[in-house]
Amino acid sequence: MCVDLLAALFFLFSTKSILKENLFLVFITFILLVLLYAFTGTYAQFTRKSRFKELIRTFNQSIIITLFYIWLFTTIKDSNLFSVYLEEFLNFGLCHLLIVGFCRLLFLTWIKRQIQKGSIGFNTILIGNNVKAKQLLEEIQSQPKKLGFKFIGYVYLNDGTLDSPAINLPKLGSFDEIHQLIKDQEVEEVIIAIESKQHHQLKNILSQLEQTEVIINIIPDIYDIISGFVKLNYLFSIPLITLHPDNMPFWQRSLKKILDYSIAITVLTLFSPVFLVIYVLIKLDSKGPGIYQQERIGKDGKPFNIYKFRTMFVDAEKNGPSLSKSNDPRVTRIGKILRKTRLDELPQFINILKGDMALVGPRPERAYYIHEIEKEAPHYHYLHKVLPGITSWGQVKFGYAENVEQMVKRLTFDIIYVENRSLALDLKILLYTIIIVLQGRGK
Repeated sequence: MCVDLLAALFFLFSTKSILKENLFLVFITFILLVLLYAFTGTYAQFTRKSRFKELIRTFNQSIIITLFYIWLFTTIKDSNLFSVYLEEFLNFGLCHLLIVGFCRLLFLTWIKRQIQKGSIGFNTILIGNNVKAKQLLEEIQSQPKKLGFKFIGYVYLNDGTLDSPAINLPKLGSFDEIHQLIKDQEVEEVIIAIESKQHHQLKNILSQLEQTEVIINIIPDIYDIISGFVKLNYLFSIPLITLHPDNMPFWQRSLKKILDYSIAITVLTLFSPVFLVIYVLIKLDSKGPGIYQQERIGKDGKPFNIYKFRTMFVDAEKNGPSLSKSNDPRVTRIGKILRKTRLDELPQFINILKGDMALVGPRPERAYYIHEIEKEAPHYHYLHKVLPGITSWGQVKFGYAENVEQMVKRLTFDIIYVENRSLALDLKILLYTIIIVLQGRGK
C-alpha cells in the first residue's frame, strides 16, 4: 500500500496536468486514487499478484481516472475547452500508467524474488503419504528457486509415513483432523497428492476443504473428476490445478458490500415510521415481543442472531423446531400479512449493518435443520462460503420450504448462486423479490 501511495504522490507532483494549479485538487485526486486502488483490489493479497495482471489493472485505473476528470472539467468549467482538457488528461492518464505501473512492477518483482529466495512463503499442508506425494515433494525441493510453498507437514488418508530419506516432513495427523490443523497451523495452501486408488475419497476431501479459506492445489491427473472453475498453474514440470476460493471479482465484492450497507442504512432510515407502526400492530395483535431473535448459522459456519418481526404466537415451537406451513395456525393475524408481503424480514437490515448478512445470499438456517439437510445433502455446508442474505435465488425460484425434502430441493438453486455470484445476478434476484413482494406471494 505504501508503494502505491508514494507512487501516486510522485505522479501528482511530476505530471504537467492542470491539477497543479490547485493544491486542494491535488489532495482530492490523491484521495480518489487511494479509494480507486482499494476498490479495484490493488491492496488485496499483494504477495500473490501477477505482474502482468497488475499492469492491466493499472491501465484500467488510468482510464477510469482520466475519463472521470475529463467529465468533471468539461461539466464544471467550460465545455468549449474540451480539446484542451482532453489533451491535458490524456497526458495525465499516461503519466499515471507509466509512473504507478513502474512502481508496482518494481515492487512485485521484489516480492517474487523474496518468494524465490524463501524469505516469503505460504504455510502449506500436503494431503497424501505415498508415491505421488513423495515424487511431488522431491520435485519441488529440486527446483533451484523456491515456489512459495512453506511445507509444515503432511496429512495422511491411510496411516503411513513418508519413508524417503531425502524428505524430512512431519506427520501432522489424519485427514479427519484437517479443520483443526488448518486453524492451528494457520495454513494458507493445501496440495492434494493422492494415489489413483484413493480417487474415490476426492469428493469428501474437496467437500471438507471447501469449508475453509485455503487455496486448494491438485495433481492434474484427477482433473477430469473435478467440477467447477479451475486455473492451471504451471509451477514446475508437472502443473498443478488451483481451485478458485471465490470466483466473484474483487471490485464486485467491494461494490456489493458498499451497496449492502448503503441500502441497509437507507431502508432503516426511511422506513423507521413503518417499523414503528408494524411493531405497535404486533403488540396489539398478540402477546409477546414485537421483534424476536433466533440463532442461525452464517458464513464459515458461525452462529448469529437473526432479527425478524414476530409473526407467530409465543411458544409456537414449545414442542420443538417446526417449519411454517400453509394456513399455519401458529401464525397471528398481522403475521399473515407480514409474511405475504415479506415485511417480517425488514429487521434483518440490522443484521447487514452488523456484518452477519448481505442483501442477497443463501437464506440462513438453524443448526437443527442443517443437520437434517446434511443427512440427505452433505454438500449443504458449501453455502457457508458466503454471507447469507435477506433474499436468495432459492427463495425467489423455489419459495419457502415446508419440510426438509423441499429444503434439499431449494439447495440446488442456492448452490447455483454461490457458483455464479455476480452483481448482475444479485440485481436479477432483487427484481424478482420486489415482484414477489408486490404480488404478496410470500407465506
